[in-house]
Amino acid sequence: MTDQGFRFRRNVSGAGVLLTILVCAGAPETLQTKLRTLDRVAQIRALSPSEASQGLPVLVRGVVTHYDPALPDLFVQGATGGIYVACQKGVAVKQGDRVEVAGITGPGEFAPVIENPQIRVLGADVLPPPAKVSLEDLASGSYDSAWVEVHGTVLSVVVENHRVGLEVGSGTDRMKVVIPNYYGGSLNHLFGARIVVRGVCGSTFTRRRQLTGVLIHAQTAKDLIISEAAQTEAALPLRHAADLLRFSPEKTSSRQVRLRGVVTFQQPGRSLFIRDHEQGLMVQTQQKMLFEPGDQVEAVGYPAPGDYNPILRYGTVERLGYGPAPQPFPIKAEQAFEHDGDLVEIEADLLGWKAMRKADWLGLKSNGQIFEAEVDRPTDELPGAMLEEGSNIRLTGILLIAVGGEFNDPKSFRLLLRSPKDIMVLRKPRLWTLSRSVWILTLLATGVLVALAWIMMLRRRVQAQTIQLSSSNRELSAALTAAEQAKRMAQEANKLKSEFLANMSHEIRTPMNAILGMTALAQDTSCADERNEYLGDVMTAAKSLLALLNDILDFSKIEAGRLDLSPISYSLRGCLNEAAGTLSVNAEQKGLRLLVNVSPEVPEVVVGDPTRLRQVLLNLLNNAIKFTDAGSIETHVSLYDRQGPMLNLHFSVHDTGVGIPAEKIDAIFEAFRQADGSIARKYGGTGLGLTICSRLVRLMGGHIWAESAPGVGSTFHFTAVVQDGGEHSQASEMSALQRELMKTSV
Repeated sequence: MTDQGFRFRRNVSGAGVLLTILVCAGAPETLQTKLRTLDRVAQIRALSPSEASQGLPVLVRGVVTHYDPALPDLFVQGATGGIYVACQKGVAVKQGDRVEVAGITGPGEFAPVIENPQIRVLGADVLPPPAKVSLEDLASGSYDSAWVEVHGTVLSVVVENHRVGLEVGSGTDRMKVVIPNYYGGSLNHLFGARIVVRGVCGSTFTRRRQLTGVLIHAQTAKDLIISEAAQTEAALPLRHAADLLRFSPEKTSSRQVRLRGVVTFQQPGRSLFIRDHEQGLMVQTQQKMLFEPGDQVEAVGYPAPGDYNPILRYGTVERLGYGPAPQPFPIKAEQAFEHDGDLVEIEADLLGWKAMRKADWLGLKSNGQIFEAEVDRPTDELPGAMLEEGSNIRLTGILLIAVGGEFNDPKSFRLLLRSPKDIMVLRKPRLWTLSRSVWILTLLATGVLVALAWIMMLRRRVQAQTIQLSSSNRELSAALTAAEQAKRMAQEANKLKSEFLANMSHEIRTPMNAILGMTALAQDTSCADERNEYLGDVMTAAKSLLALLNDILDFSKIEAGRLDLSPISYSLRGCLNEAAGTLSVNAEQKGLRLLVNVSPEVPEVVVGDPTRLRQVLLNLLNNAIKFTDAGSIETHVSLYDRQGPMLNLHFSVHDTGVGIPAEKIDAIFEAFRQADGSIARKYGGTGLGLTICSRLVRLMGGHIWAESAPGVGSTFHFTAVVQDGGEHSQASEMSALQRELMKTSV
């Protein structure tokens, strides 16, 4: 189970839900005997993924060992083991409650779980004794969801958004410990301490259900018991970077070290570079506190071998004071191997540059030594002349040595630049650079080829006249063909217009006749029940007529360019469930399963226009239900691409209906067009639905397409640009989304 909320699939198959309803409502005895009720946790965990997917009924009792209402995550420890209960909404339980859980089995993403739970609190109870295990035992994965006790040393402490995250180690093994809803004081005293952790064992894993790490869910800070307090920072001797990992006959009681230095560069949440009086040092830290070059700091952490010089891992950094920005060491390329981790200044010739996703890359050469540099910020902030190949530039940044060979000898180096301001152009490239020479030679070669071609044209002038006559004949033939094609298109357009008018008159006349007829019947009857039934039919016909008029109005607005989006913050899953719920009755009447599946990486809250998104989904789902007689209809949403807070979501609606011939797929998105003219007579419709969907999807910064085969079914895909609702305030999100959509439209 991952720390991101144990992302199990919330949508349970229709068959599993139906089986649960039948068992709970008193199904025939023959069916109940086939579905055995599992009453022990060990029975559920012994199931294979395929067996757990069958939705077997469950009725177990146990004690709540962990509950996080924000996700919500619920773990229950029974007499034979612990298990995760996949709750779709919050429940009124707390740690220590004895509960009875009724539900069905599910495969989970790592181990079997209980889905669709119905929870009844039996009363308060005491927590069972935890299983005392080691980190090596937890790495087997067999203790997943179990109530355990494990020892280790705290390597890092991070408190963010009232959520505690610890990294705990024992030997070479590591695990994460999380505590939700923490509102206490500082936990920095845990750093370096040896502790006993009591909590529920979770797991991180791959999509292939393979373990990648161990995660302990503790309920409160009281579940962290210090068995050996960490040395205070004042008790740690003050060391120098040059003394780290050197041989010393003296033994120390702690691997932690304390250093002081001046900040030269920071990558927030990743690393901090400092320099004491002797050499530079990289401190790996998860702290997001911002430091400025020149700040005087004290760092505490665990020394470890780096690529070349030692580094400080799991560091905590405290600002002691402020000072002027440190001056870089001016060096030559041959002196680079003496300044690993230092802030240096070097002159070099620019060989080339490339804009990367996370950083911009520069290829450089100095005194025969080729090296590279990286700039964290976009290179387009630099003047264009600075990036001209062949320029002589001066760079200021952190030097990192690259090693190789059997003894890790220094082979090359690279620079980390703090900003584009760390690049200064000293001399523009010379006139006769390699690229310019190649360009001039290319022009000369092109001129020679043009001259040769002209000579050949003179020799073939007679042949050219004949070719010109043949070309004229071909143009005339092409013009006649184009005229014939235009005639056919005009005839087809006229035919489509006639079919549309006929369909439209039928679509309007049918609800109007129903309204008039049912109104007359309601006037003639004196029975209130019959009158209400007639008025209900009148309302249904009026809604059908209103939906038709809305389609025509939306299409006219789109054609006139007067339809705009209104971005707001909304729940994407709620929008999907609402669209599916609107048509659930129609699907049930035809015996169809209506499924909704949202990938875990899609956020809960996004900024966009839910009304237009719901309109597209309703059109696609309504078409799927209309043309599907048996099987299922599945709506799936996944993350197609992400650019900062902007998300490009991929939606798909799959059905098992009649399908569409391949040659008709492109035509269905045109106005007044359907795959077959007989469709309007059999199923109804004006042929505007998919056209409106296509235009709305384009307004949302995406595109729409379809995949289908006759007799197999159809899948309609579309993409839409929204903004992550958790990144910024609503006002900033709306403006950012509008800018993105305007950029996409252009």
